[in-house]
Amino acid sequence: MTSSKVLQPLVCCFGDPVAGNPTQFVMSRAAAEAGIDWRFFTSHVQLADFESAIRGIRALGLQGFCVLEPYQHEVGSFLDTITECGLALGRITVGRSEGNSWLGDNLFGQAIWLTLERTLGKFSQLDLAEGAATLPKKRILCVSTPEMAKAIELSGRDLNVELIHIEPSTESEPPAFEHNDEPNLPVALITEGRIPRGLTKQLAAINWAPQACFMQVSSRSDQELADDVDTAKQIGLKPIDRLELAAQEAACNFQFWTGVVPNYDLIRESIEEYQAY
Repeated sequence: MTSSKVLQPLVCCFGDPVAGNPTQFVMSRAAAEAGIDWRFFTSHVQLADFESAIRGIRALGLQGFCVLEPYQHEVGSFLDTITECGLALGRITVGRSEGNSWLGDNLFGQAIWLTLERTLGKFSQLDLAEGAATLPKKRILCVSTPEMAKAIELSGRDLNVELIHIEPSTESEPPAFEHNDEPNLPVALITEGRIPRGLTKQLAAINWAPQACFMQVSSRSDQELADDVDTAKQIGLKPIDRLELAAQEAACNFQFWTGVVPNYDLIRESIEEYQAY
């Protein structure tokens, strides 16, 4: 992927605030390791300058951008096309130039599936694996907003999986499964935000598959969500390190801009090193 307006493709990370965001550090390392001549930089954009910044990104011929809060809900109106996942979440996190137009996306759902695969193993694909449609689907329980569930479902629609969405306010009985044997038992629990108290007993009553895992997709701190990790462990679920998800999303973003699959281990190590500063 190249840009006709600049000799060196440029990608900007902007928001308010931007201090502490590792995008520039992580992506610059990934580009150097991949042997591509791309430059990533960070810009603090205040609300009064937001529209000017977007128009400047387009006018100056940048190849892409990473947008932070509070602009993720606003940037879509300046783009030509938005993906289904971006529309489902109502938040754009990345954009890229496609000639004379701009595409916006949110790769969080894709990162969730890749993170689950690192723990559970590769999911079969409905359109590639012979007979995949007749195999038991891997069941994933998702306690989240409908918007988050929709984005996850869209990102995994080619996989032989079944996403069972549970509203956070639900206090009904746990989902009933047709069979009680291992291939049909849920293999993962995804939660957005805190696990509601009313759902704790219901989730504990479910017969989970061996080695089932637990993933948090909230932006809250690890300390704030520590109670949910303890709850998951008591249920018998294996918590997934939240850094796994952050590294996968960064890897997805890098590929979105450059078309190059980055070194995942390097990206994770770079995030860890940045956080240690």
